[in-house]
Amino acid sequence: MSKPILPRYATDVGVTVEPSEPKKDTGWLAQEKPPFQFFNWLHHQSFLSHLYLTSRVDREQRHLVLSATPIVWTGADVTFASDIDIRFREGELERRNSIATADSPLSLADGEVIVINKDTTGDGALSFQATYANLVAGEYAIVADASLLPANEENELIFMRRRGTTLEVLNQQVLNSGNSLKGGYIVTHAHTSASDGGQLDHDNLGGLGDDDHPQYSLADGSRDFTGVVIGVDPVADQDLATKIYVDTTLISDHGALTGLADDDHPQYGLIGSAETVTGDWHFNTVSPRFSVDSAAAPDLDRVFSDVIPKFWCNVSSGGTLNNDFNVSATVRNALGDYTVTIDTDLSGTTYAIAGNVLTGGTDADEYLTFSNLAVGSFDVRIENSTSGVEDEDFSLVGIGDV
Repeated sequence: MSKPILPRYATDVGVTVEPSEPKKDTGWLAQEKPPFQFFNWLHHQSFLSHLYLTSRVDREQRHLVLSATPIVWTGADVTFASDIDIRFREGELERRNSIATADSPLSLADGEVIVINKDTTGDGALSFQATYANLVAGEYAIVADASLLPANEENELIFMRRRGTTLEVLNQQVLNSGNSLKGGYIVTHAHTSASDGGQLDHDNLGGLGDDDHPQYSLADGSRDFTGVVIGVDPVADQDLATKIYVDTTLISDHGALTGLADDDHPQYGLIGSAETVTGDWHFNTVSPRFSVDSAAAPDLDRVFSDVIPKFWCNVSSGGTLNNDFNVSATVRNALGDYTVTIDTDLSGTTYAIAGNVLTGGTDADEYLTFSNLAVGSFDVRIENSTSGVEDEDFSLVGIGDV
């Protein structure tokens, strides 16, 4: 139901006449026709009564008490570390009167009240008035409850009243000694039915460190999420990244990284520039390949492919191949005459061979000669300075291009 309109009636000057007191006592008599001004006066009084009641409803409406820190009742004093705001409506406007922090503490004897003469014209701090009789709008005083003047009740608000060691706030909330108000609610209000006291403020409850809310994740990360977690594209250290962000944004393939040409791995040897090897290189089952040929004037302390032996062998006097590299066979053709077959052919016939006789024969000056150099074979002849040729154990090594 919407608020009805005010029954405004006979508001012009001179259209009402108040009946005499005797007439008010008897009222209209049978067959009497009173003056119209009496009728107007009666209805005008009804209109004024509505105005008054509307004004009283506005004045007696709920007052809101706020403070940034708790308002504490010690049993004798009201202490507060922040301004106390009393908020209310005056007609269509919201007003705010406040008691300054500098006025704390406010001491109340048993039976005394804090009475406020509200400033309904604006917002601001209330001034303390030591003499209740001089109280005007925008001031508050502390006075015995019995000393309040009924004539002033229309303009005054009983903010707090002490009864024994309890404190009434706006004739509604009751604080025991040691209790406090925070955000308009009683804090640490004790009930005999609860061992820790019933609480109206969450941060005063016991056991706040207990894991009583299994629907929440734990700060230490020990509880897994069971549903879909919605996140954002992370921009700060504490932002939560979702799986789809990781899958579509982060690189999982090493080859897709940038900076792969940088020398970020000092444990590896560079292939395109000078590198100092600080440890031993061991090639176990693999065969390293040196594919760079030496220059016209090669560095003598470097290894090039064209100075690496391409074959070698150790052969007995009868032509048996004792040990080798890249030699497939040795054959004794005649006295002191042998043919060596290379396993993997060289690329040309201009290779070099060096060798020596391993056992002394009848002469001490045996030596090897090489002929018929082909890409896959060559002949070896063991000669001496006296008898010509002879069979002896020998070894040799060859260097060339493959």
